[in-house]
Amino acid sequence: MTRRERAAPNCAEDNAFPLSTAVPTGELKAELKRRLEDMTKAAGFDYYLLVAFPRADSTTFLENRIISNWPQNLTDLYDEVDLFYCSRLVGALK
Repeated sequence: MTRRERAAPNCAEDNAFPLSTAVPTGELKAELKRRLEDMTKAAGFDYYLLVAFPRADSTTFLENRIISNWPQNLTDLYDEVDLFYCSRLVGALK
């Protein structure tokens, strides 16, 4: 593939997650999940994953996963074989 595409077109809304400060804290995760599901479906995907950039004190996949709808067996596999820590992409981003 030589052509690069963005998940959102150029000049798309800058705030992909314009979470209102009026949203009660208990509902914030549900609101984030709903918006991620909407964006995932709009982009034509079935699954989403939101992770934190790995720090030295949290190197495993599960420690850095914030929210996802990946099947449990897949998240367990990523954590078990340490694919996140050994990822060339994550290594390059460090």
